[in-house]
Amino acid sequence: AFAAGADIAEMTSLTYDQTQSQNKFAQWDTFSQKIQKPIIAAVNGFALGGGCELAMMCDMIIAGDKAQFGQPEINLGVMAGLGGTQRLT
Repeated sequence: AFAAGADIAEMTSLTYDQTQSQNKFAQWDTFSQKIQKPIIAAVNGFALGGGCELAMMCDMIIAGDKAQFGQPEINLGVMAGLGGTQRLT
């Protein structure tokens, strides 16, 4: 897997405010904007939720035959964070 995203079971005991205060990708988003070279994601497995969004932050995605992308949080009634819907093109 590239990145299977968050552990939803781990998040069930958290409040909405607690989940929103844990911006785990804030540093990556800043880093990806400042770096002067192309960032390439190589995906050949699951890239779900935050993993899909992490891949979409890259300048290019090289997807293998087994690559699977998705935003499973929509099945829980949760909006994709980190620009997950804005980066879909």
